[in-house]
Amino acid sequence: MLVYLLMIALYNDYRSPLIIVLAIPPAAIGALISLAITRQSLNLYSLIGAILLVGLVTKNAILLVDYANTLRRQGRGKLEAILDSAQTRFRPILMTTFAMVAGMLPVALALEPGAAVRRSLGVVVIGGLLSSLVLTLVIVPLFYRWLAPNRPKDDQEPLAQSSSPALPSVGSFVP
Repeated sequence: MLVYLLMIALYNDYRSPLIIVLAIPPAAIGALISLAITRQSLNLYSLIGAILLVGLVTKNAILLVDYANTLRRQGRGKLEAILDSAQTRFRPILMTTFAMVAGMLPVALALEPGAAVRRSLGVVVIGGLLSSLVLTLVIVPLFYRWLAPNRPKDDQEPLAQSSSPALPSVGSFVP
């Protein structure tokens, strides 16, 4: 909920953040399934992994939606913009996902003595990211096509004319 409220303030819109937040449930499902497959419990470490997972998944969805909005402001249609966005941003999303999976693999394997306590953190992040990788590239474009406004919102709104007099320049003061 906090992520959604922060993005509403960032985008000055409720639709784009809603599209972004809809990428979180596939990641949560993947995280819970990976915990069940590995027979790990839902504990403090897995909840910390879930917080990390929410940040990464929303980052991936922001990449897609923000670039699609940029393409829409350039005059492209909704479908063309989100498809081009998914195609262009696929590689960065893939690189981030595989880097995080490789980074969390030692934590999930828990090869060191005493590392089994933190194992659920790695399992949650790996399972959530892998399910999110596949499903985000399908779910975000679907919801973007359905929920995005038909006309793109311009970021460059005209500034209101102020009634206060202009400040004098520095060189206009004579002692």
